[in-house]
Amino acid sequence: MTESECAIFIDGYSSASYPRIAFHWNERHGKDFSDSNQALRAFIVKAVLDAPGRASVELIHDLFEAEARFSKEAWCISPNFPRLGSLLLSRGGVEFLDAFVANMGISFDAYVSAHTMELDPVTIFSMLKELERRISNAADDSEKKRLVVAKQLFDMYKAGNAAAGTVLVPGDQVAKLRIRPPSWLEKLRRFLKA
Repeated sequence: MTESECAIFIDGYSSASYPRIAFHWNERHGKDFSDSNQALRAFIVKAVLDAPGRASVELIHDLFEAEARFSKEAWCISPNFPRLGSLLLSRGGVEFLDAFVANMGISFDAYVSAHTMELDPVTIFSMLKELERRISNAADDSEKKRLVVAKQLFDMYKAGNAAAGTVLVPGDQVAKLRIRPPSWLEKLRRFLKA
């Protein structure tokens, strides 16, 4: 896709275009994993993030959802996921809160990545206010639990510590990580505390 074709796609986006950017998985994991729309979607995401006022909220939502679904099966997440989430919330407002909460909770990677968004205080406040309203009107415990988790996230944003303890590791660096087993002294200390 050329840049001009990308611009046409973004400007004319509708739900009929969704299959071109949707998560299209081959139902395999690891080295055999494939999402046939990943390259095109990444190109579109970059263009949307380079000119955030150009894309419709519908397109931003659909990209955010596709990236979340990708994360669930790929066992990793695009570094652009938090930027898409920020854009979805700031442009779409509380109308897209349910979609944000559902996609934030789709995988561990999506959940952690949602802690690294850049949100303005107005967006944080409006999301907190709406979450408080929805929690008090929650129809069942499952819905309430989901909303409480989202409220905790926005409380962390309000306090300025949403990303505390979060470390993002680029995909090419994951293989270099080493898990350090506890030493015999640490094991003994844990045993004595138990």
